[in-house]
Amino acid sequence: MMAEWLVEWRSSSDHRNRLAAALEDVRRLPYADRIVVFGSMGRGDPLPGDVDLIVEVDGSVPPYDLLAIARRHYGLIDPFVRMGPRGRLLVRDDDAVEWKRARNVRSIMLGMRTDGRPLADVRFQP
Repeated sequence: MMAEWLVEWRSSSDHRNRLAAALEDVRRLPYADRIVVFGSMGRGDPLPGDVDLIVEVDGSVPPYDLLAIARRHYGLIDPFVRMGPRGRLLVRDDDAVEWKRARNVRSIMLGMRTDGRPLADVRFQP
């Protein structure tokens, strides 16, 4: 059961407005059509704590514009990048300034397959 203070924080208008603003910034990315949202927001939880998302990119350079959004909205955007269809999975570092290899890849990918929805299908009202 979720702690009472956590429910209160997640349901606060400030948190919901900040989450909506972060999501809107992600929607503006040129590759937004390739982003999948999973976790609590992907499941349609009415009180999501953050936005877990994953995008698959071609090539060898991960998207630093997504990292900048994660830094600007620290704690609200939890981005993962898959480098090609069978490539490594990356996550932001603790300061959201660089990408690092993700841990628990199997559980992250399972969550994405189970709860994942295209970003375009995610509706969130502050």
